[in-house]
Amino acid sequence: MSRSVPFLLLFLMICLNCAHPCAMFTLARDGLVLFANNEDYIKPGYVWFTPGEEGKYGRINFGFNDHFAQGSMNEAGLCFDAATVPEIPFEPDPSKKKVKNLLEKIMDECATVEEAKKYFEEYNCIHLSGGQFMFADRHGDSMVASYLPNRGVLFSDRAGDFQLITNIRNEASGFRCERYVLAGRVLTSGSDFSVELARDALNEIHQEGKQAFTSYSNIFDPVNLKIYVYNLANYEE
Repeated sequence: MSRSVPFLLLFLMICLNCAHPCAMFTLARDGLVLFANNEDYIKPGYVWFTPGEEGKYGRINFGFNDHFAQGSMNEAGLCFDAATVPEIPFEPDPSKKKVKNLLEKIMDECATVEEAKKYFEEYNCIHLSGGQFMFADRHGDSMVASYLPNRGVLFSDRAGDFQLITNIRNEASGFRCERYVLAGRVLTSGSDFSVELARDALNEIHQEGKQAFTSYSNIFDPVNLKIYVYNLANYEE
């Protein structure tokens, strides 16, 4: 009986966290690269621009009124977005450098997923205590950066034509929420990857209700530096 209690608590934490869900995925095939995200919350979304300067890329950011970027794409075609996960204590690696916001630094200074990965290896990222982060670049590479105590920062690279995460830590043993299953079903049903297929997957898992709704959705095209934005799950405009 005592062994089942910790497992039950972990399961409840996972399910409660999904009450304020987000989902994101990358698609890469035949030169097409798309990075898609549903931002589910209880506030209206914001978009703002960070101008480039010497040594820093310009970028477009999406988030809320605290202007902490939940997702961005920079002018080099590097994209990222964040998914909240059940919070755990973060233990800084004493061999790594300290930085206030590693995600912002990466988007300022990196052009590829490999460069972003090196920054995670060089700097501590306190935001990994309650989040996992997906990155994709114009070359079609993508990864998820996450964290577990005693294991440190973990990287999951895309295997296959797409990579998908929700609010379950990538290392959680086998558990996948309904949104993960539904989005994956849509993405595997289409023979051709397209903006329309990505939009259909976002539509399939969008949220409605007082506790959490899809505030905005975005699809980044890092190859052509295009962005498709949908407000309040209105995928027809």
